[in-house]
Amino acid sequence: MGERLHSPVFVVHLGESERGKHPVYGGFRKVGRMAGKSALVLEGGALRSLFTSGVLDVFIEQDVHFDCVIGTSAGSLCGVSYITRQKGRTAGVNIGYCDDKQYISLRNRFRYDGVFNLDYLFEEPRGRWDVFDEAAYLHTKTRFLVCATRCESADAVYFENPRGQELVTAIKASCSMPVAAKIIPTEKGPCLDGGIAAAIPFEKALQDGYEKVVVVKTQADTYQKQRDAAFMRLLSSMLYLRYPALRAALSARPQRYNAQLQKLKTLEKEGRVFVLAPAKPVQVSHTEQDKAKLEALYEEGLQEGRRRLKALRQYLG
Repeated sequence: MGERLHSPVFVVHLGESERGKHPVYGGFRKVGRMAGKSALVLEGGALRSLFTSGVLDVFIEQDVHFDCVIGTSAGSLCGVSYITRQKGRTAGVNIGYCDDKQYISLRNRFRYDGVFNLDYLFEEPRGRWDVFDEAAYLHTKTRFLVCATRCESADAVYFENPRGQELVTAIKASCSMPVAAKIIPTEKGPCLDGGIAAAIPFEKALQDGYEKVVVVKTQADTYQKQRDAAFMRLLSSMLYLRYPALRAALSARPQRYNAQLQKLKTLEKEGRVFVLAPAKPVQVSHTEQDKAKLEALYEEGLQEGRRRLKALRQYLG
């Protein structure tokens, strides 16, 4: 069966006879650069990713596949469940645990690796709906890239089809929000949230030669990123004193993100990318605990995915 993830909640083992019956089986491999022509790019945004969860569940329901999936931060969590075709898993986890202090709380920043205690999800099974199908993941032909930010250089690094404990580490690094989470040691060096270097990593898909790039954003098209509060900027400068490039990247994050949005809009008008985004400003915080709000955002993702499905199929050809 290959490497086994350390946490049972992230594992479902299927027997040898069952592998051929699974729709995404076909042999795990690292493909390197482009294999196929379509890429799915998933923005982060913590619990705003409930919108993404809704869109991806429509893709699973309607049998929409991509040759490559690239996820940043919470987008990587959504992407991994999409690859294994586990409809409802990501939404179930985030809505089900959003008010659980062992999962999300400020004290987790000091007790564990961050405000979001991802280890809590990886410990013991809490119900079949949140068990990760590792067997499907290990045998997918989809190229999966998890984006994180290397602290020493502040550039984006990509973990390609990580497996076993490497998958858990890569996702934790990708989701480690600045200040709210600790730096995660990885095989590529100390890393933080992928959103610092590549909030919406569509440029990676284009650089790797994918002809059809579908982007799922977690903010409305009207959104413009603003500077962090002065207190947060002060904390960043203190916490990351050893990493001047990272401090500079955090300071320039709003300008870089907004420039990226403008480039994405241009590419969308040219027909080079296909973008799905919330229709109106998202009123959900990073650590939202109002389940009604989260359910509504998930529902919006479902509706948008269904509404745009015909146009998406035409774009993908």
